[in-house]
Amino acid sequence: MYQGTFRDDKREGRGEEFDEQGNKIYRGEWSNNMRHGFGVAYFSEGSKYFGRYENNLMSGIGIYCHPNNDRFEGMFFNNKPDGLGSFYEKDNTTGQWIGHHAVWQVGRKVKENNGPFIPTMADLPDDSTKVRFFLAFLILGVNLKITAHVC
Repeated sequence: MYQGTFRDDKREGRGEEFDEQGNKIYRGEWSNNMRHGFGVAYFSEGSKYFGRYENNLMSGIGIYCHPNNDRFEGMFFNNKPDGLGSFYEKDNTTGQWIGHHAVWQVGRKVKENNGPFIPTMADLPDDSTKVRFFLAFLILGVNLKITAHVC
């Protein structure tokens, strides 16, 4: 089920998508009946993605939160981490967050990086949501040590 704006009988603009039980599964921008632009997706196993979509795929800058609150912050392509990014997991002994900073390709770490992923304006698509998304990404805590609140 979808609640939002339409153009020519297609999902276009902003809207929310729900599963058959009425659970929200996506809230964000649409183009030509596809998730396209900034959005938040809620997955049945408890994961959540906050970031850019292109043609229904996680693509561009985003945060993927696992059910245990481990998270990946960085670049995505075709639903997988791809490019610069940081994976954070909680050390169950110390309670501290451990960051693995790297370059990723098709979801796999290929090269270690010295520091955390810090988004720049160049990491964002050149469209009307660029500034709004960049500010939202920073406000919600990327590299401000409060990203866990997004998750």
